Amino acid sequence: MPWNFSGKTAALAKQVEVPNEWSFGYAYPADCLKIRYITPPGKLRHQTPRLAYEVAFNAAGNKTILTNQDEACATYTFKLTDPNQFDPHFVIALSYQLAVFIAVPIAGTSKGRLMRDDLAEAYVNAVSAAISANAGEQFPGPRRESEIIEAYGESVGVEQRPIAS
Repeated sequence: MPWNFSGKTAALAKQVEVPNEWSFGYAYPADCLKIRYITPPGKLRHQTPRLAYEVAFNAAGNKTILTNQDEACATYTFKLTDPNQFDPHFVIALSYQLAVFIAVPIAGTSKGRLMRDDLAEAYVNAVSAAISANAGEQFPGPRRESEIIEAYGESVGVEQRPIAS
């Protein structure tokens, strides 16, 4: 789940060495756990078509982001080590998940399995609540039309309007 509390957007640092099939290479951010998407600077994800990229290692052995986008920015999940920054709903879901793992070793086989099943159900409910709370902290704006519909509208002179969410 791309949790809002662990997301970051940053301009990427260009690298000189780039394989032939890509136009640009960028240093992989040191605190990055997973790239979510790449955008041009000043553009939001929903304002631009999805940009192609590849994560690879360069000849020096450094993790690199390869793309055809000049001046690229990355939105990514970063390594958040301060639990005080975790979303409270996430913390509750995580505590239920941990309880599922330790129920049998702590309570014994028969009683632990019953507890584990109850805790697993509580975990599913807590994750659902956490995902809902996470989604409530963003509004990506109106959705874009598909590229095919946009191209058709341009070819016949139809004004493009955002789709209501």
